[in-house]
Amino acid sequence: MADLYRAFPPMAGGDVRWVEDNPAGEILRRAFFGAPAGGGGGSSQITAYTGSPVITENVTYDGVLGQVFKWSGAGTFTPVDGAKIYYLIVAGGGPGGAVASFERAGGGGAGGVVGGTVSHYFLATASSYAIAVGLGGVADTAAPGIGTNGGNSSITGTNAPIAAVGGGAGGTQNDGSAGVAGGSGGGTTFGPNGGAATSGQGNRGGQGTGTGGAGGGGAGAAGGDFVTEVATVGGVGIQSSITGSATYYAGGGAGISDSSDPTGNGVAGGLGGGGASSSTTKAGRSGTDGLGGGGAAGRVESSGGAGAGD
Repeated sequence: MADLYRAFPPMAGGDVRWVEDNPAGEILRRAFFGAPAGGGGGSSQITAYTGSPVITENVTYDGVLGQVFKWSGAGTFTPVDGAKIYYLIVAGGGPGGAVASFERAGGGGAGGVVGGTVSHYFLATASSYAIAVGLGGVADTAAPGIGTNGGNSSITGTNAPIAAVGGGAGGTQNDGSAGVAGGSGGGTTFGPNGGAATSGQGNRGGQGTGTGGAGGGGAGAAGGDFVTEVATVGGVGIQSSITGSATYYAGGGAGISDSSDPTGNGVAGGLGGGGASSSTTKAGRSGTDGLGGGGAAGRVESSGGAGAGD
């Protein structure tokens, strides 16, 4: 996902702000500017955009009333020269490991996070900027199997920030065991092999002593570490108020281990969209769409949990 918050210079007695979110791209602006008809024009500081955004009126962010524009996929935008853009970019989450019966697997790492505070902004030029949508990683259908990492999310254009890296896939007991590196790393099933995180974008996957099912890393904390035969929770995500309300993004997916959950209540994913697991049903739940959460580990019949693409 990518959230952009644009602060524009005063115009006609007010300022403009813009937030973009992939795939829920968001633009926050002063309400009196209105939505540019036909994809741009009028008095808006955004002269053109693509992607058929859904517009929400009367959103308050940082004390200013504005609008939120949300895209369900990739898009573009063209601002006026000198527009100040605050951004939050979150990549797609990684999938949990897929296992057969009586095995262990790690949770998927959350998508990497870039920006999300008032200190993260860039000055735009009057040119087109492209928004890429990072889809959630796909779990393997083999037993055991390690899926593919989540997709990267990015804003491409003059002075734009670096891309957010997709979350790493969770490891499995008999298929290399180690979690895969990513924005946040996938959880491991044996020893100190949690997937590494991308610097400044997330945290490592969980690891431990003996065998178990470690949680995937989250943007706010590493995945849970385990002791023998235990599955652990996904790492917590990170909170941002760039859309006008405080929301957690990029939580890690939970691990799975046969003996860790005799009640069947499941092991929790990290706050911010991380998928939960259950050692009774072996159903790995996917990360939450729109938040970049990692998927939980799961039995091959459920293909593990797919990461959430933003």
